[in-house]
Amino acid sequence: MKRLFLLNNAKGFTLVEVFVAMLVFLLGFLPLLRLGVASIQGNIYAQQLTRATTLAEAKMERLLAMEYTDLINETPVAKLVDGYTVDWAQAQTVPNTTTITVSVSWTDQGGTAHGISMSSIKGD
Repeated sequence: MKRLFLLNNAKGFTLVEVFVAMLVFLLGFLPLLRLGVASIQGNIYAQQLTRATTLAEAKMERLLAMEYTDLINETPVAKLVDGYTVDWAQAQTVPNTTTITVSVSWTDQGGTAHGISMSSIKGD
């Protein structure tokens, strides 16, 4: 029968040491993972905001390019464009001028509503 001898200078890691090392690694890695998720969410919102701003600018440019009398007689109609609602309104507070307000709204995948608006004044 063979005898097993335990060596006092045995090299290697115990299972407990490996688990502790993995725990320390995970505790350091989780904040980086959360940072990555927050970065992706921020990029998605920035993309949506850029799209909404582009739609609002395009609508505003079309309205400002119209003749003043045609603009006054135009009836505002909201349109749905790629999941964004583009709406506009006008108000005549000063004679021979009108204030045009374009609003774009959308709902993100989480169900949160967002929106932007811009205004401009057009004269006769």
